[in-house]
Amino acid sequence: MPVSALLGVSTAAGAGTTQPDRLVANTAWMCARSALRLILQGAYFVAVARGLGASGYGDFISVGVLAAMLAPFACFGTGNLLIRDVSREPAAMAQSWWTALATTVLSGLPMIAALLALAAWTLAGTPLLLVLLIGIADLVFAQLADICGKAFQAERRLDLTATIDTLLSAVKLVAALGLCVLVSTPTTLAWAGFYAGANLLGAAVGIGLVVVRHRVLPPRFSVSVRTLREGLYFALSLWAQAVQKDIDKMLIVRLSGPLAAGVYAAAFRVVEMAFTPIFSLLAATYPGFFRHGVSGLRGTIAYARPLVLVGGLYALAAGLVLTVAAPVLPLLLGDGFEGSVEVVQWLALTPLLKSRHYIAGDVFTGAGLQRLRACLQIGVGAAAIGMAVWAIPLYSWRGAAGAAVVSNVLLVVASWVAIAVMRRRS
Repeated sequence: MPVSALLGVSTAAGAGTTQPDRLVANTAWMCARSALRLILQGAYFVAVARGLGASGYGDFISVGVLAAMLAPFACFGTGNLLIRDVSREPAAMAQSWWTALATTVLSGLPMIAALLALAAWTLAGTPLLLVLLIGIADLVFAQLADICGKAFQAERRLDLTATIDTLLSAVKLVAALGLCVLVSTPTTLAWAGFYAGANLLGAAVGIGLVVVRHRVLPPRFSVSVRTLREGLYFALSLWAQAVQKDIDKMLIVRLSGPLAAGVYAAAFRVVEMAFTPIFSLLAATYPGFFRHGVSGLRGTIAYARPLVLVGGLYALAAGLVLTVAAPVLPLLLGDGFEGSVEVVQWLALTPLLKSRHYIAGDVFTGAGLQRLRACLQIGVGAAAIGMAVWAIPLYSWRGAAGAAVVSNVLLVVASWVAIAVMRRRS
């Protein structure tokens, strides 16, 4: 059986065509990157968690969560617009890339100021220098590296996207090991300095790779009211994703303290790493949703069908492994993380749920229904905040885990019901 049949990809010519060989190669690159990145991220995570301890790791994560919620507005959705425009018209690369870089730099600065203000309000006592370093790292340097990865993703050169992502993970691991070796008593503030340096290097290498590959990318900028509106929908969608994923960690810090937050965040990190192969498959297929979206919702639904099956099978297997292997965590991270075992087992179902609503979201995005996707995510994000505010004071991390699972279920149901309704109307 040909590869295209296994993946359910059309080989016919046309605007919505996905080259099966390129899709398979891209998926293979992203899966290879996932395997290597899992190893690198796992080692980096263990080094930082052991170096800072549960409480110190909770302090770092609490600022990182705030930064993650502001990050979508640092690039204002221009990375996703770059993928959309270049996947449909390769000649748009120079204008899309320069516009994305300029927007990220200009938007990143006020986002850093907003992060400082939010941290002063929600995380009283957190050193402002810590917040500033994490803000620069996550809201400027990391966003620039991400823009470069998206430039290659748009051209279906995910081998280069994988190179940037893997290099960034490797640099963070080196930074974490450097912290443990060079600093006799590692602190959260010291780690923030190493972390910012690692992200700066990742951004520089990403920009260098884009310049070397294209040689000549004359500066071209184009910002219109329509572009800003479309970018806003992508930014709101990404922001709602971040809120749904991370609001519980910030609330745990505020309502239960950094120790509980560190235990919960460590477990959540493990579950996120288990989702990485699915995320890689979605990254490889994301430009294809835009190409198939030329024919509307029916085109993106047809393109998504094999992904639903493949993602579901992997997610079920990953959930089983997470449940069985969770007791190993305290041996890797230290005695302060015993509670992470139960958290992982509570969250073991989330890779399956996330695979379902991420695919549904890409169906909307590719068909030009990004506003609908953003509205669904904002609605579920609001519900997630409400559930977390109610449950965390009563049940600590168990309340956070329960709210996370329920919010993912809500988004799965809302997304696929909306797809069914929209398809019937069309």
